[in-house]
Amino acid sequence: MKLVVDSGGSKTDWNLISSSQDATPFHSTGLNPYFHSDTELAAILKNSWPDSFNADLVEEVFFYGAGLSANGQKMRIKKMLQTRFENAALNVEHDLLGAARALSGNHPCIASIMGTGSNSCAYDGINIIANRPSMGFILGDQGSGAHIGKSLLSYIWNLEVDHPIRQNFEAEFSLDFDSCIKQLYSGPKPNRYLAQFAPFALKNTQDKEVRSLLNKSFSRFFESHVMAYPEHKDWEMNALGSVAKFFEIIWRPLAEERGIRVNKVLASPIDALTEYHLNS
Repeated sequence: MKLVVDSGGSKTDWNLISSSQDATPFHSTGLNPYFHSDTELAAILKNSWPDSFNADLVEEVFFYGAGLSANGQKMRIKKMLQTRFENAALNVEHDLLGAARALSGNHPCIASIMGTGSNSCAYDGINIIANRPSMGFILGDQGSGAHIGKSLLSYIWNLEVDHPIRQNFEAEFSLDFDSCIKQLYSGPKPNRYLAQFAPFALKNTQDKEVRSLLNKSFSRFFESHVMAYPEHKDWEMNALGSVAKFFEIIWRPLAEERGIRVNKVLASPIDALTEYHLNS
């Protein structure tokens, strides 16, 4: 059996492929080594692996994860996987390579991730040949759920308390300014906390300021990342992630205005990655 895994900032998708090439999916929380200790990573793996599946039968694991740009972080994930899949060959790669393979197979493209966080690369059909660092949700992540949430909060909390959109926001999330700030500075996984507010922005695009902050977030992503690769003039851009999929009506025109040719957009890579590894 093969196991294909895609682990993002918020969740992990698993596909267990049997000898008959049937795929059994299951899900868990994200396994990002920057936000979890080794003990926490091991606990997530233990709790996410179904009791009905025999891990000893897994012969090969293909794991793609956020936060795996450094070899040290890859080794942490690999050691975690070894505790469960003792008989398997382990392949641990950055989620950017997984995105590129899912979006384009063996064809060149500019692969973009727009989910909880954001990232991009130039992919020649085999390897990532260039990558602009995402800088994380504090310094970067433009075009991501976390960046949209951060921009939205800044706008909301600067409105008068009786402004309709602020009242709607506070009612929907049962949230006030003090509790929001406490969660941001003291709570776990602040990037995921910020990203939860992105759907509210999508529902309120009739507000000029909300629409403006969305346009600015996506425009900065294209100009700072996609257009930084000379190849973007000749290669199409493919995009992956929940923000890429659900905000497409907003960001696609902004990309096309800049001469960026958009082709494939996927909410999740797991099915396309599974197909890639079945055929490779």
